[in-house]
Amino acid sequence: MQDAVLFCVMVSLSGAVLMPAFTSNAVQKAYIEKENEEKAEEILHKFMTCKVDEFEHLNAENILGRAGINASYGLLKPLVDGMLEKEEMHRTYADLCTECMACQLRFSGRQLNVLTENFTEMTEAKLGEFMDEQLGSRYSYNFTIVWNPIAGFDFGGELSTGDIIPSDADVYTAIAYATMPSSLFTKDVSVLLENMRNYIENSVSKNDYVSDFRDGQISEEEFKQHLTEFLVNLIDDIIWRGFDNGSSILDVSIDYIFQGVKNAIEDAFDDALNMTAITIMEAAGENFSEIVARLMKDSFCQIFPVINASLPMKKLISEVKESIKEQAKNFVNETIKKRVTAMVENVASNINKFTNIRAEIINWLLQQINFCRAKVMLSIWEV
Repeated sequence: MQDAVLFCVMVSLSGAVLMPAFTSNAVQKAYIEKENEEKAEEILHKFMTCKVDEFEHLNAENILGRAGINASYGLLKPLVDGMLEKEEMHRTYADLCTECMACQLRFSGRQLNVLTENFTEMTEAKLGEFMDEQLGSRYSYNFTIVWNPIAGFDFGGELSTGDIIPSDADVYTAIAYATMPSSLFTKDVSVLLENMRNYIENSVSKNDYVSDFRDGQISEEEFKQHLTEFLVNLIDDIIWRGFDNGSSILDVSIDYIFQGVKNAIEDAFDDALNMTAITIMEAAGENFSEIVARLMKDSFCQIFPVINASLPMKKLISEVKESIKEQAKNFVNETIKKRVTAMVENVASNINKFTNIRAEIINWLLQQINFCRAKVMLSIWEV
């Protein structure tokens, strides 16, 4: 009996001695986790608000290099800089990134707009400098910003810097969203958004399947069939088909980028820079616009091998657009329609909880298709 009492006393004393250590370690770990979480949030906030004092990139630098022209050589450098160099002053890092992504035309893991490859490279380098300055030697990081107008479909733009995220470390991730540049919101975008709104309003008003289902006039299966058809047709119109044969979101995006390419070439070779243009063309042995077209054709054919590279540039762009739209159509059939099924099941199961079916549809759509914003992710871990 005395031994048992003595044993209990010893256990109690051991607990009293060791408990502060256990508690101290738990508190310290919680404090470190909180500190690292706040650090990631703080850096992401600075990315969204801090401005880049000076930033320069050279449109078409890679194109000149592939044409055998050293843009940094001798007397050619000031001529090339005057014609192709672009300077960005007092822009936030977020604005700089979204501007860059808007003109990439990234598809299937590759940037198709070869004219702005240097813009991408210089932006990623600037991001790396910013992150290194903010995080120092204590942390490693991975920073990625992605613009995918169609969730899960590899089309849009992307920038990243840092290391691969390890699987065996405590990683702290912060997420935010950046608004795409206003230049992207063309008249065609406005028309597309208006068509989408009208389609939803008219369809819901003319075919009030929700009230019919609530009142018992149609069965649950009939309701789910009607809602599924409505959502699938809406998504097809938005993504690849277009409303009443108008522009889809892919039409708008691709046309915006190629119009930018056309404008950049015209700006580079206006009358004020005529002598520079002649100098560049003589050095290259061919017209600059022909160089751009040839290299863009090469880029297209690496992604779309079935496309005929001998087609005129305008026809080739149309072929590229149709190829992307066909793959988007397959993506809708294979992926988004599964999301439609889940959405319809949710609505049918909770029909009496929804007071505004239009708002629910729009909110769901914005999770699948969002032309207006890019996702920003910063992951950090201690070295």
